[in-house]
Amino acid sequence: MGLPRYVGGIIGRRVELDAIKHAIDGGARIITLLGLGGMGKTRLACAFADSHAGDRTVLYCDVANGRSSADLCAVLARALDLRADEPGDTLAERIGHVLASRGPTLVVVDNFEQLARDAARPIHAWGAEAPRAVFVITSRRPIDVEGEHMIALGPLGVEAEELFALRARSRVHGTLTDADAPVVARVVRRLDGLPLAIELAAARLDVLPLRALAERLDERFALLRDPSAPDERHGTLLRALEWSWDLLSPALRTALGRLSVFEGPFTLEDAAAVLAPAGEAALDTIHALVKNSVVHVTSDDFVLLDTVREFAAQKLEDVEETQRRHAHLFLGRASSSERDRDDLMAVLRRALERGDSDEAMRTLVALETVLAMRTPANERLALIDRVLAISPDDSALRLSVVHARAVALLQLGGADEALDMLERALASARALELPRDEAKLLELAAMCHGSRGRPKLARARAMEAAAIWAKLGDARGEASALFRLSWMEMELGDFEPAAAHASRALALFESVGDQAGVIRASIAVGAQAAEKGDLALAQPPLERAVEAARAAGDRVQEAVAVGLLGDLAHEREEWDGALELRETARAMFEASAFRRLEAIYLGYVGIVKAQRGDLDGGDVYIEKARARLATMGDPRYTANMEAALVGTRALRGDTAGAREALERIRANVTGKGSARLPEFVEVYLGVLDALEGDVESAERRADVGARGVVEARLAMPFLRRAIGDAKDRARAWAFDGSGVEFQAPGSTPVSLSTHAPLARIVAALVRARIDRPAEAVDKSALIAAGWPDETGIAPASAQNRLKVAVSTLRKTGLTLLLTRDSHYLLDPDVPVRLYRRSC
Repeated sequence: MGLPRYVGGIIGRRVELDAIKHAIDGGARIITLLGLGGMGKTRLACAFADSHAGDRTVLYCDVANGRSSADLCAVLARALDLRADEPGDTLAERIGHVLASRGPTLVVVDNFEQLARDAARPIHAWGAEAPRAVFVITSRRPIDVEGEHMIALGPLGVEAEELFALRARSRVHGTLTDADAPVVARVVRRLDGLPLAIELAAARLDVLPLRALAERLDERFALLRDPSAPDERHGTLLRALEWSWDLLSPALRTALGRLSVFEGPFTLEDAAAVLAPAGEAALDTIHALVKNSVVHVTSDDFVLLDTVREFAAQKLEDVEETQRRHAHLFLGRASSSERDRDDLMAVLRRALERGDSDEAMRTLVALETVLAMRTPANERLALIDRVLAISPDDSALRLSVVHARAVALLQLGGADEALDMLERALASARALELPRDEAKLLELAAMCHGSRGRPKLARARAMEAAAIWAKLGDARGEASALFRLSWMEMELGDFEPAAAHASRALALFESVGDQAGVIRASIAVGAQAAEKGDLALAQPPLERAVEAARAAGDRVQEAVAVGLLGDLAHEREEWDGALELRETARAMFEASAFRRLEAIYLGYVGIVKAQRGDLDGGDVYIEKARARLATMGDPRYTANMEAALVGTRALRGDTAGAREALERIRANVTGKGSARLPEFVEVYLGVLDALEGDVESAERRADVGARGVVEARLAMPFLRRAIGDAKDRARAWAFDGSGVEFQAPGSTPVSLSTHAPLARIVAALVRARIDRPAEAVDKSALIAAGWPDETGIAPASAQNRLKVAVSTLRKTGLTLLLTRDSHYLLDPDVPVRLYRRSC
């Protein structure tokens, strides 16, 4: 039987190809390629034989239809042109003699898994008798002979997308663009990187566009089939899995069905809990399932591919009991981690389907911290509302779910609705005498009041919470409340107690080993140092918080720390770094549906753009942020964006009503944030002072802003630019663009309206001064500019006329007009500016 040829060759598998070669070079004679059906074992073996056989003769033996050692011998005998009925030694012995007498030989034995165990003995014997023969075997389980070298094939990695794109090219809907890349990535991820599934999915592009294909993946076994395929095992994904299922013993089939309830990684102890009452044999069971390539081993855990899980779930018989054990396992843990997320979500989904309110609420409470790290707030809110819809009105569990809902609302900008819920929940907590729930609700109320510009009320709520936690002796709870309190003290400008509370919170979080709390408290420490203007002290804790949050998978706290690092870069006027960090934070908040923080950083991105010179582009971002924050009822940051818009528009020359607008903003923000918060309005008033020529007043306001709150300091580049421009204007000679008028610094304007030739000469000199500052203007060019219609004048008369004109200009006050090499220019060391003369 000839070696199968595959169109398009092999994608990826470079590591596995090298592993086969390395094993053979190291003396291995029997190499078994292990993997689930459809993992690409046959293609890999054939690719190796085709490209790495060297001087070896290649024999290919497909034993898919065999069941015994006799069947194996018959297939290999045909490959060697041996007759099975010749007298003498047995067929197996004759095969050994022939292999021993041949030169170097590579024997590919494909689909070995369904052969009886005794079929491995001839291979071991042939290997011993024929030292120049190498056997590469594909199987879903080891053949278990001495000297066997096993290479396990897992799913494709990044090559999965390449394989899909390659197979798609010849299909009706197979023209893919860069815009399709995210959909392709999602498709191959849902297909577990399984080569057969990817090939079958790409084939469906004959009748389905890519997005329609992606939407049908929940029906994968109906979708992933090719009725025209000559080999049924490789023509449908379902048949490939059934082939593996049929190889398992009844006990292993039962175990695999029960393990299908796991939607994430699981440990040996987890498996034992779900396999009960057969849990005592969990190690042997898992070992056998791994050997049969249906369970995969990761660094610390075991996993089922989604495809295997879905197939095995259809075979599970004791569904309710297995799901009950699964729920009991995860809800019985003291705390949940990110690795538990998928399994807890499965427990929650099943509880909602059954209408089991108690289990649904318990699961949601267990999930709260995990969901807050990665799940967008709007998705969390929808999930929480489904749980509340089936929950009784008064219970401790319901209070925890209400708390989760208020958190999501706050993140979405719905502080008022969250406060309404919290007040009712607080009354229930007190009536039910649940001090822990009361303290948690008070903390959240403090956050809501803070976002609504009520720092004193927010501080009071945080202090109440801290007192309750301290009375209960709950260090973690007290740390959380002190963390909130530190922010409120900072908002009120009370930096010493703010720093003390943040440091105490950090120490308490560290004492109880609460890494998430340590991250939050580190951010608070850095933010307070930044608020006080100590940027060097602020940087290290924020950088540590970014690293720790990233390692913990806490995208929200990572975004907060990244955003604050962007604030530091902004204050240092490191524009590129500030823009990158703030845009990164904005995108992360958007992904998590933290709409308020996303809006704030959208505005900050616009402010950076404007301050680095793009006033128009920056305005677009700032206006979008202002509108969103106004809708959310956030007085502090709405005022911030409104003031920035007044400033940017004033810098573009639109100063009408600017002072009145800023005073309205000041009145609106007074008492609704830090006691010093109106200081940022001073900065923008300074911009107006500078634009109106009152540099002394602008500089006084700059002194206030430089010592003010962060918002004031971050607005300072606008004021510094305005002051610099004002000083440049004060030092500069001013010219009307047409040359009709000019003005020396500190002098009255000089009009040339009755001397058109002089005005035209000045205009030519000004244009040259702007375009080529150090280059003198040729006399002939100035003569042509001054008297464009008099072309017949003698050269000597023309030059004399220009000489008189230059002398007249100097006498009228144009003292920066210089002569260089008999030509003329405006002094390049003297600043000049253009203006439009009012008519």
